Amino acid sequence: MEEINKKRSEKAQLRYEMAHLKDYGEYKKACERIANRFYGTERPEGMQIDHKYSIHDGYLNGVPAPVLSHHFNLRLVTAEENNSKGTGSVITLEELYKGTGEPWDGRKEIKVLTRTCKGCGNSIKFTNQHKNTRFCNKTCRSKYKYKEEVAKSKTVNRKCVICGKSFPIKEIFKTATCGPECRNKHTHPWWRQAHE
Repeated sequence: MEEINKKRSEKAQLRYEMAHLKDYGEYKKACERIANRFYGTERPEGMQIDHKYSIHDGYLNGVPAPVLSHHFNLRLVTAEENNSKGTGSVITLEELYKGTGEPWDGRKEIKVLTRTCKGCGNSIKFTNQHKNTRFCNKTCRSKYKYKEEVAKSKTVNRKCVICGKSFPIKEIFKTATCGPECRNKHTHPWWRQAHE
């Protein structure tokens, strides 16, 4: 039984050490579990565990969960103070590593991730909670999706409802006429009345 528990513990430790390589939710859970080991689940009323170097910034910078939830980086704060801090950090990445006694490699700290919007080409900022963001807004997403659908749509020959001439058109479009002249006849009220 002791051997089984040891293996479970080793497995959990490895999971914690690798959590920063997985998704944000798993990383956050690992950090909170390690922090609870130090403080326990019971704490003074209205108080919460806070990571001085935040979980958000830790994930952004690839800090292993055991380093981020080292007792040096933990403190008890009021819920109000924790909420006002948000996802920001009160210490730097360098201070975290020095305080925990871990080797510091002097790398540049990442504060915000950026990528190019697939719709308009502008630079967009995103966080790890939204790491699949590809567009700067809904309009860009809609325009891109529309262009993509048009590009994928096959070209077909359609018969003009006015003159009967065949014309090429992307299948996605509902166009019923071959050109402006036929379109005017088709959309003009007198033409519709005459052919109803």
